[in-house]
Amino acid sequence: MRDDEKLRDNIRREVLRQTLSVDPDTIGVPVDGGAVVPWSGAVELALRLPHALPGIVDAHNELTYRIDDVAVN
Repeated sequence: MRDDEKLRDNIRREVLRQTLSVDPDTIGVPVDGGAVVPWSGAVELALRLPHALPGIVDAHNELTYRIDDVAVN
């Protein structure tokens, strides 16, 4: 198992910045015991992604999260 801080850095660098072209400083990434905890920033990001695809006209939010990183920041 990788250290939580290394996992968080990897997600911020490879997923947010490189894959999604999102500034990793705008979204918190909680990692606890090697598990990425569902967080509100991820829900918001997940809702924005479908709109970038041709033919998608709407996305309904039925996603949940355990940590509200918007309220924390």
